[in-house]
Amino acid sequence: MFGCLGVLWAGYTDAGEYWRSKYEVEDLEQDLEGLWEQLKPLYVLLHSFVRSKLRQHYGENIVPLNGPIPAHLLGNMWAQDWSAILDIALPYPQHSPYNITSQMLRQGYTPTKMFRLADNFYRSLGLDPVPRSFWRDSMLDRPRDRDVVCHASAWDMCNGRDYRVKMCTDITMEDFIKAHHELGHIQYDMLYRNQPFLFRDGANPGFHEAVGDVITLSAATPRHMRALGLLPDAAFADEAHRVETDLNHLFGVAVSKVAFLPFAFVLDKWRWRVFRGDITPDAYNAEWWRLRMEYSGVAPPVQRTERDFDPGAKYHVPANTPYIRYMVSFVLQFQLHEELCRAAQHEGPLHTCSIYGSQQAGELLSVRILCIPACDARRSGFSSSSSLELFDSSSVNEKYVQYAVPMDALSGTRPSSNSSKHLYKPLLQVTIQGLPGLRHFDLRQLALTNER
Repeated sequence: MFGCLGVLWAGYTDAGEYWRSKYEVEDLEQDLEGLWEQLKPLYVLLHSFVRSKLRQHYGENIVPLNGPIPAHLLGNMWAQDWSAILDIALPYPQHSPYNITSQMLRQGYTPTKMFRLADNFYRSLGLDPVPRSFWRDSMLDRPRDRDVVCHASAWDMCNGRDYRVKMCTDITMEDFIKAHHELGHIQYDMLYRNQPFLFRDGANPGFHEAVGDVITLSAATPRHMRALGLLPDAAFADEAHRVETDLNHLFGVAVSKVAFLPFAFVLDKWRWRVFRGDITPDAYNAEWWRLRMEYSGVAPPVQRTERDFDPGAKYHVPANTPYIRYMVSFVLQFQLHEELCRAAQHEGPLHTCSIYGSQQAGELLSVRILCIPACDARRSGFSSSSSLELFDSSSVNEKYVQYAVPMDALSGTRPSSNSSKHLYKPLLQVTIQGLPGLRHFDLRQLALTNER
């Protein structure tokens, strides 16, 4: 209540306008709508392929030939990440995707060792190590003597020397990657520690998330995991085996990163409309599912009414925490990754790039990328330009990819007989590098077949 009044007293029309103001662009919602239209053809293709796999697994009585996928089949409470159904949807099921969990357990990894390796990654780029107090004061393991909130988070204690992470770390590949992400926040915090308090923040909320994730794109590469001794050399001996496993790995990136984009957009788009009064309390749930259907192409598993409040199942809704930062970061991180790999003089497909050990990439990251918004008294995201200019598709323009995928595939409407071709520039370059290759084993054909 007081927060809403404060927003109005500050001159904003509603809380949504206040949240969007952090990005310092004229019309963030419209910009993101345009960005989504560029990325939608890729999502439709992925959606169609996954739906085809689910239909083969569960049968035509459960999964429709056209239209939305029942949300409960996607392996995640919110259908925002489809990684849990990789065993069903993998393009090459005879080859397991890269996973280092078993090796970590075999080699006796601990939460502290995982974070020390993550810290070592940043140090290899020429960045500062975390202070000694980090290892003493952080909570890297689940306490045995009390209950805690285990949601991973990084903390700047605002005194220029005390930084901590709170995380109930499990010995898994997922948490190994997450450790790199959380230390990315800490590195950003340390870079702006000498600024006035008002400037100790990211260029925008999505930028802070992207900084953590951009390092994970290197840390998760088979090249880096092999260097750590977590992937056997035998996994790379057979070229055909390596290519197929590589594509499975990239598909795993897609069901995690690409599948997430419309969910992140809808979660805040729904709230912005609620704040504006466009969605009234008597239609909260109906409008939620209408947007989920329109953007994500997922449907509720059972009939829902206004007695239900499904948006509230996501922590960020009752916590009143903006979420669009994650959509912004999921796009931005790939563009940052491309620039860092160029600085590291990487040769070969982008998805094979690890910037580990590259002082040039570290200098670009710490001096050119982070310190433009964080170390200067910035008035906008990047110097005199908008931070959303990083979304300009000209940043990744080596090639275009054509997909003859009907754009009404998500709604289930029968497409016209003339399938139009859609062009987009591969902003999600790490994923794109693999997905065009997937067409060679009928991914594209499956997508089209599903819509007939």
